[in-house]
Amino acid sequence: MHATPNSEPAPETRLFEQLFWDGSLPRLVLDPQTRAVHYANPAARGFSGFNGADFREMPFPKLFPGSEGKVAAFLDRVEARQSDSLHLSRGDAQEGGGGTLQLRGMVLGLAGRTWLHVLVREISAAGSWEPGYQQWIGVGAWRLLQHIFHYSTEGFLLVDFESLEALEVNEALCRMLDRPRCELLGERPDSWLDLNDQGTFWREAERRGEKGSRLYEVRFVARDGRRVPVLANATTCYEGQGSPVASIVFITDLTRLKQSEEFADQLMQVLESFPGLIGMCDDHLEFLYHNRYAKDLLGADQSTNVTVRGTHPEWAFQVMREEALPAAAREGYWVGESALLDKVGREVPFLVTVVAHYDKLGGVGRFSIVGIDQSVQNLSEEKRRQYAEQLRSISRLISMEGLASLLAHQLNQPLASLTNYAAAGNQLIARECPESAHMRGLLENISEETRKASDIVVHVRKFLKGEGPDFRALDLNDLIRRLPPFLKDSTTTGQIPVRLRLAEDLPPVVGDWLQLQEVLHNLIHNAREANLESAPANPSPVFLNSRREGSQVVVEVVDEGPGLPDEMDTDALVRPFFTTKKGGIGLGLWVAYSILEGHGGRLEARRNASGEGATFRIRLPLQTE
Repeated sequence: MHATPNSEPAPETRLFEQLFWDGSLPRLVLDPQTRAVHYANPAARGFSGFNGADFREMPFPKLFPGSEGKVAAFLDRVEARQSDSLHLSRGDAQEGGGGTLQLRGMVLGLAGRTWLHVLVREISAAGSWEPGYQQWIGVGAWRLLQHIFHYSTEGFLLVDFESLEALEVNEALCRMLDRPRCELLGERPDSWLDLNDQGTFWREAERRGEKGSRLYEVRFVARDGRRVPVLANATTCYEGQGSPVASIVFITDLTRLKQSEEFADQLMQVLESFPGLIGMCDDHLEFLYHNRYAKDLLGADQSTNVTVRGTHPEWAFQVMREEALPAAAREGYWVGESALLDKVGREVPFLVTVVAHYDKLGGVGRFSIVGIDQSVQNLSEEKRRQYAEQLRSISRLISMEGLASLLAHQLNQPLASLTNYAAAGNQLIARECPESAHMRGLLENISEETRKASDIVVHVRKFLKGEGPDFRALDLNDLIRRLPPFLKDSTTTGQIPVRLRLAEDLPPVVGDWLQLQEVLHNLIHNAREANLESAPANPSPVFLNSRREGSQVVVEVVDEGPGLPDEMDTDALVRPFFTTKKGGIGLGLWVAYSILEGHGGRLEARRNASGEGATFRIRLPLQTE
């Protein structure tokens, strides 16, 4: 309660001590731990109900013989609720007594610690407060004020200037606190306040001698412990000689306002987190609000002080001005397609809802605009279209599997016959024409090409049927070096040279020899055709490079042809039946891509840095232990 010798007490502490010691009602300050009385003002020491008891370190309940249990429970409620009251019959509290005592307790935070403050008064004294202030305000004026206060929905409090004790309260204030008038008269308002707001009350009380009104917010504690937020508007009244006599405080219950503010905050959170544009504009089509999505779309520096015209492409603005806004003003809302310009000027399609807000006279004062980005839906529709195309491709592939089976059955027999004829021809020439080496070479080529054709038919059938490859450890450099004999033919394309640039000591990979040979054969054939297209008279050679990159072996097929189409990525190139070649069926790259996927590898395509030609890159994982 008292400041230490080397410190200056806070203003609210000084004021409380002054009012505590000078107050006309008995007041006591208790230690909340021991419930013992630490301080008692002179009014308490002279109070007849205590019979001159010695208050020093006395447990407060012992001041009320016969009611110690009731008083102890009352103090428990005070600590739990921060304030509470108790009515005791003088006969219960003390033998031979009469009448009723009211105990009003509150938790008090002063001088850096917490106390329990208890006010004691006799209920019969409540009526003695009224005549005192009628003398300076006048009986007639007081009756008029009573009429106003009685019917006012605002809380009213009349406080003595010196003691800060309540002289009058109206019914509205009693309802806020859920307490009767008789309990409030004679109490100081700080006993009705939340502990955290008592400092505000004392600071404002220090200023009560200032001219004009004082506005501040605090929270009352109702009987049931509810916190009631209020706005206090206090002003001081002076008597004829200019001396202050009382403070009049008008009190507004802010509960609904605070609930509305909380609801508005929650609604704003919804608007700000909405995954679409929400904006509000006035009848001049100038935006008053944009949510976070709109700020991200338009750019933070462009989302304020803009108009509907400035955020829409011209055609969309015409739709908004001539169709959407008039229809919303007429019907209350409008729904339709529009578009917005993002922060880089790109047109973004939106499904827009426009809602009209009417003023009290029935005119349209504002419009709300809610927009859902349609580009996401359009993208989904594109994906569905691609999926449908894939299903059609799969159907065609299933048909091709049947065709491949038929071709394998029909071609294997004549291919086998060609092989037998070539072998018989070799034997005949060796017996009849032993010097005809050139003829034997031709027959050996026929036999080799026939065997290769038979292997390809078998391979294609296995691939389309989804049969697994024959995985073995293999040297890609060795596979590449054995390719040239299979690349030669009598066509112009077959005469374009292939240059090898192979890395030494290339680690092995695991794969199907025949399948990887087919991949390289396909890529080399495409590269040759590309070079021939660019320079029909003198086509450039195709380069085959190999090297190791980390845990992968990389093989590149490099051409100097026309290059890849603009904005064409690998995924587009390897779609089944997609082709850029006249007369092509669009399966070569798809087959190569599928084979490499089955090997745990990848196929990549990019334009050459020189701007001429393209590079198709094969990536295969190294053989693991």
